[in-house]
Amino acid sequence: MAVEIISFEDKYWSLLREFLNRYWKENHPVCRKELFYWQYRGGGALKIAIERGEIIGFLGAIPGKYILDGKLIRGVALAIWVVIEKYRNSGLGILLLNEVEKENDCVVCLGVNKAVVKFYEMRNYKYLDRLNRYVIPLDENLYSELVGGSW
Repeated sequence: MAVEIISFEDKYWSLLREFLNRYWKENHPVCRKELFYWQYRGGGALKIAIERGEIIGFLGAIPGKYILDGKLIRGVALAIWVVIEKYRNSGLGILLLNEVEKENDCVVCLGVNKAVVKFYEMRNYKYLDRLNRYVIPLDENLYSELVGGSW
């Protein structure tokens, strides 16, 4: 496997859009250039795996700032992680993740596909049973029923 892992650059946009349409979800809104660049504003952590001029994997992480031990640090939230089927279980996905982790002080992920939980656990990511979510309820009584108690 002569695969190269590189940071995404605009010159790869057409290839990446085609890749995401084919291997992730066809016509997803993030395949629109404006939304893609808005989501990954400032570059985030965008890594692509290329073999013979073709994209075979992508890991996109949204930039953000996090507070850790009272300090404001740079970090990312993993958003899209796709490896073509031929390379799943080859370690390619982990290589993409390694590159993202090297560049960031904090890496978080939400909405994890159950098929990849084992990869996070092997890397000592911690699962939070209960993740607080902030909402503005339209009707606080109905919201209270929804979450099962007073809030």
